[in-house]
Amino acid sequence: MPGTLKGVTITLWVCGFLSMVASVLPGWRDESGRDITLNELWSEGDGPLIIVCGLALVLIGTLIYRGRRWVRHALMVGIVAAGISGFFQREYQDVPIGLVAAVAGIAIILGARYLYFRPEVVAYFTRESTNAEQVMRGNRR
Repeated sequence: MPGTLKGVTITLWVCGFLSMVASVLPGWRDESGRDITLNELWSEGDGPLIIVCGLALVLIGTLIYRGRRWVRHALMVGIVAAGISGFFQREYQDVPIGLVAAVAGIAIILGARYLYFRPEVVAYFTRESTNAEQVMRGNRR
């Protein structure tokens, strides 16, 4: 696994696990600084949402670790979606549209360059299935 992908994978696993743990720990505050109890956090639906986001991070990290061919394309779709979503965020209404477009464009270009033009990354995502996967499928020779 290429070094950057390894770092991203480990970061996704750690952040996913920590977000799931944080959802059951006290100390939450709302935007105005008011303390929120765990009962309130979970009754409003924020606790389960945090758990689901943590599970999604762990799942994405696991998919990268498995290195299936389609994961590279799914990651690129996610990068493009994140770049495009910047145009629709209300928090960025005061930011010039050209700056949002530049940041989105740079993210998309760097993501595509890394996922599709780095030989070690391309090789990682296009390698043949491992021996363990072949045994599970019953294709062992």
